[in-house]
Amino acid sequence: MNRPDQARIDLFAANGQRLKGCFFWHSDIFKRLAALLYAADNRIVDCEKIKDGLQLVKAGTGLFSALRGQTALVLAAKLAKHPEPHQLLASTRRAYDELRSCRFGASDYLAVAASQIADRTR
Repeated sequence: MNRPDQARIDLFAANGQRLKGCFFWHSDIFKRLAALLYAADNRIVDCEKIKDGLQLVKAGTGLFSALRGQTALVLAAKLAKHPEPHQLLASTRRAYDELRSCRFGASDYLAVAASQIADRTR
């Protein structure tokens, strides 16, 4: 394995360990996905910014919103990396509502899809 790939794998593992300590109650698979999002950009996880992102998700969504479900940690990680997190959250909510209006079933994975759509269409 070449050096850049090994460095990225090491960063992914380190990010996963950081998230494991910061977000004990969240799902391991979504902690790994958040760690991967940061490693893909060659960035070290910032737990405080992700916690701020979680607070933004909680403040900007309804109590029973799918955006607050299991995948909230992933969305918070994306918000933490984004230069305009409020705008990304609003775009994610619009994309989610549009997908729901097209009769996609409510799910955590639809929330992730909406965040990807919002992030890619800035």
